[in-house]
Amino acid sequence: MFSTLEEVAAQTGLSALTAANFLSTIITVTSLVILRLVVVKLLNRGSLEPARAYQVRRISAWVFGLFGVLMVGRIWLVSFEMLGTFLGLVSAGLAIALRDPVVNVFAWMFIIVRRPFELGDRVEVGRVKGDVVDLRLFDFSVMEVGEWTEADVRTGRVVRVPNGEMFRSAVAVYQQGWYEEIWHEFYVTITFESNWKRAKQLLLDLLRAEIGDISPQINREMSQRASDYLILADDHTGPQVLVHGRNSGVEFTLRYLCKTGTRRRTETRLWERILEEFETRDDIVLAYPTRRVVGATEPSKAGGPLLG
Repeated sequence: MFSTLEEVAAQTGLSALTAANFLSTIITVTSLVILRLVVVKLLNRGSLEPARAYQVRRISAWVFGLFGVLMVGRIWLVSFEMLGTFLGLVSAGLAIALRDPVVNVFAWMFIIVRRPFELGDRVEVGRVKGDVVDLRLFDFSVMEVGEWTEADVRTGRVVRVPNGEMFRSAVAVYQQGWYEEIWHEFYVTITFESNWKRAKQLLLDLLRAEIGDISPQINREMSQRASDYLILADDHTGPQVLVHGRNSGVEFTLRYLCKTGTRRRTETRLWERILEEFETRDDIVLAYPTRRVVGATEPSKAGGPLLG
């Protein structure tokens, strides 16, 4: 083996020590790659969910990559003390010259350890809102929702968000509040001449029939999160119909809890039921902007406007 190294050194013009270091590096990297493949295969024997399998591949890549850097550094540097000095100098240089990438790395560590969100969660960071589909060392990617579309409909764009935004902007996570559901509201306005009491009861009955009262489920979810959050009592988790007076009529606010990403579908289904029910009733009429002219006279000879 030593003779082979001497021959390689003679052919390449490198010293025998450098050639040995190159050979050790190749053996180390190859061994770590094979070992990682074996570990990933063993962990996936239990038929993990796609999201979990993805996390196993990602985390194993970074763990074995870190081991590879340390082991290769040990080969090329005289001792770990020199390695520590080298890494300290590199870290100081990165902190000065590459501030944003360094912040992104620390934010990635924060996301991995603290887990403010997970793959598949819907988040809003600054002005970006979407479902998390990828998490990398410097950024994470979201499938964008909203923007030029109404409600929570996907736009088809994938937006890459620097991890450092976690430290600069407020982060809203849809599925990790007191409960997994989110509140949604939409409005129905009827004329003042309509029977508003019957309309309110009708809307409340439709909400209960379509959405249902999920208060027991909400209470279970709140109790599960009691160790992570200061949970305050919430006695109004069921469907609600609120009444407001507006210029054009009596306005009802339909408020209910629904799963993330279903706001538009549930609202559409409710509107269909509301329109069908209102069509069968003569005492309930939907309101819309109108203008009434009372006591109008004939136009003047000069062609002036009508007088009210």
